[in-house]
Amino acid sequence: MKILGVDVGLTGACAVVEIRADGPHVVAVIDMPVTGVGARRRVDAVGLQEWLLETGPNHAIVEASQAFPRQGVASVFRYGRAAGVAEGIIAACGISIEHVSPARWKRAFNLSANKEASRALAIARFPDAHAYFARKRDHGAAEACLLALYGAQTVPRIKPDIEAPATAEVEP
Repeated sequence: MKILGVDVGLTGACAVVEIRADGPHVVAVIDMPVTGVGARRRVDAVGLQEWLLETGPNHAIVEASQAFPRQGVASVFRYGRAAGVAEGIIAACGISIEHVSPARWKRAFNLSANKEASRALAIARFPDAHAYFARKRDHGAAEACLLALYGAQTVPRIKPDIEAPATAEVEP
């Protein structure tokens, strides 16, 4: 079972975590693919689609988008557009989507809004993938991995797929 975690936005990231018998493993991580420069930056829809088709996640956990107080109209529009493009591409690839608020998934891991704490937890939970979280600016990758892990542990639609025992084929 492969789960996609998405920290939305132009500076966000996507991560695919595979749930195996020996625990969760990071399969792939990318910064949100973008095209353009400055105010013309947009999510690279084709780049995101190609990456999703290559990595093959079964489910997606997307951080719920929201505007913040005193955030400019243009900034809110860019963020919403980035989130919409990402969600549209995920859906077009046939991947089921669950939305979760930042407060909800962070509370499950005893995290605050501190991005550095998210990065430290991702390094602790995924030690083999520590290179993905090496820089301070890799907090988006860390949060994308934690979102996928949160989905594996709590989302009812995903949990039964993970916990279902493998069925053996019976020969006639």
